[in-house]
Amino acid sequence: DALQDTPVTRHRPRRRAIVFLTIGLIAYLVGLVATIPASTVLDENDRFQVGGTVWNGEAVLASTIRIDWTFAPVASLANLGFTAQWHMAGGGTDLAGELTQRGDRMALDAVSGQIDGTLLSALAPNLPFDCSFVGDLRLDRVRLGGSGQEIAGRMATGPLKCAVAGATALPARFPALRGEFVPGKDRTT
Repeated sequence: DALQDTPVTRHRPRRRAIVFLTIGLIAYLVGLVATIPASTVLDENDRFQVGGTVWNGEAVLASTIRIDWTFAPVASLANLGFTAQWHMAGGGTDLAGELTQRGDRMALDAVSGQIDGTLLSALAPNLPFDCSFVGDLRLDRVRLGGSGQEIAGRMATGPLKCAVAGATALPARFPALRGEFVPGKDRTT
C-alpha cells in the first residue's frame, strides 16, 4: 500500500495516456501519407506518368519501363526519411531495390537485377546512339545529392550492338563488358 502513494505510481496512468496518444498520432500521420497522390510529389511530363499514392504507386517511364513502389514505414523511421521498396520492369529490364529520400539526398540500396538497352534509351533519350545488350547490375549503395556522393557495385553485360540513333548504318559490335563502381575519397571510379 505504501507504493501506491509514491510519485512514480501516480504518474503511470499519465505516461500510458501519452504513449497511446503518441501511437495514435503516428498512426494518423501514416494514414495521411497513405492517401497523398503520388503525382503531388513526383513531377509528370510527356515521358514520365505517375499513378497511385505515395504509399503504393507506380510510374511509367518512356512508355516502356514500369516502376512500382511500396512505402516502408518501419524502414522510414529507422532511416529518418521516406523509404520505399521499388521494382522496375520493362523490355529486358527487371530491377529491384530500396530507395530512401531525405531532403535533397537520395539513397538507393541493394539494387539488383537484369538491365538491357531499353533502360539506357529510357533514362538517356538524347544519346546519339542506340545499343542493344543484356546485362546484370548489382549496386550495394548509391548516394546522390548532398555531400558524400558515391556508388558501390558492379555491372556486367553480354556483347553489345550499337548504332547511330535514327541512322540505317551498320551497327558496331562490342565485346561483353564488366565494370566495378568503387567509391573513393572524392569520386567514384
